[in-house]
Amino acid sequence: MARYVLVHGAWHGSWAWERLSPLLVDAGHDAVAVDLPIGDPSATFDTYADVIVDAIGDHDDVVLVAHSLAGISSTIAALRRPVTALVYVCGVLPKVAGMPHDGEPAQADDAVFAALRQNDDGSNEWGDDAAAIAALYPDCSAEDAAQALRRLRPQQTAIWRNNPVLPSW
Repeated sequence: MARYVLVHGAWHGSWAWERLSPLLVDAGHDAVAVDLPIGDPSATFDTYADVIVDAIGDHDDVVLVAHSLAGISSTIAALRRPVTALVYVCGVLPKVAGMPHDGEPAQADDAVFAALRQNDDGSNEWGDDAAAIAALYPDCSAEDAAQALRRLRPQQTAIWRNNPVLPSW
């Protein structure tokens, strides 16, 4: 069966996949959820892609599942190490040379992200639980949203200084 490599988005961790992973394993697949180094100010999208490629290993039948911010680094990983399928879950798409606007994703509503608190170390995190729930978990139960909020991590913003433009995709 396939190896599913599950890659979390900004502020999250491998825990975001803890309900899906057992279902994949029960269906006979191998599932590995990675933890990206989102707290490392020196990390780039290439660094994130290195983590993903390591998780792919030498498997041939790989389904790479990218949530949100992981869409960029997962695309880079798939260009380095071809996969059977690349699935974007609310994925941020990479810039691609030659595409209109260089593939720049649509701008998010600034009001949604106004509640982000900027930290002295260059990271940001959600400073308002209601805003985080509205942005990240609007369709979740109050219990699930509260559980996820407790586990969010600061996300370094330096990664955007090295947002690559891919030659192809």
